[in-house]
Amino acid sequence: MRRPWRGWALAGAVLAVALLTVPPAALTRVTVHADAMAPTLRPGERVLVERVTLRWSGPDRGDLVAYRTPAGGLALNRVVALAGDEVALRGTELYVNDRRVAEPYLAPGAGGRGWFGPVIVPAGQVFLLGDNRTVAVDSRGFGGVPVADLVGRVLVRDGPLGRNGRR
Repeated sequence: MRRPWRGWALAGAVLAVALLTVPPAALTRVTVHADAMAPTLRPGERVLVERVTLRWSGPDRGDLVAYRTPAGGLALNRVVALAGDEVALRGTELYVNDRRVAEPYLAPGAGGRGWFGPVIVPAGQVFLLGDNRTVAVDSRGFGGVPVADLVGRVLVRDGPLGRNGRR
């Protein structure tokens, strides 16, 4: 008899040990300020960003990452393509290397309606998109993001903030 809760319990235990043993400098708390990642992340939510594993393994398609914007701020977006990939948007659908990418995290109507690309992601860069493409400012506007500008991966949600910015 299978017990699916065991997998979740093990994952929770590993996460708890990791959070207790990871040095605080390896984690950054980021508050979501815009609707660019809705419904995945909403304004007022806080997330923990771990800063270590990107240095070892690099980003993967689908990762939620924090990065330094061209304007010098910090933003959150999803990695949709890696260096050397060809990326295009055809209406509401994302294509990477001429293959349609399933995006179950997009809300109906959040994929936008525009056409973009195709473009090839330059060496040493990633292509980032917001999950709410109707309002997101992302690689469609400012191009690929250097991997060196990635701060880290979104690890866990820390929860919503109240109206005054406090719990």
